[in-house]
Amino acid sequence: MKKGCQWTLKSGENCQRKTTKDNPYLCEYHKQLLIDALSLPETHDKK
Repeated sequence: MKKGCQWTLKSGENCQRKTTKDNPYLCEYHKQLLIDALSLPETHDKK
């Protein structure tokens, strides 16, 4: 369900810019995933 959230950046800047209008909570939700991704670089590092 990656709607508008390009959770490709570890900072989540792009994520906020694409979700602040539709779902601002999505960015925060993805931010949490990013933190989880850091633990599993196999999922985020592969893009």
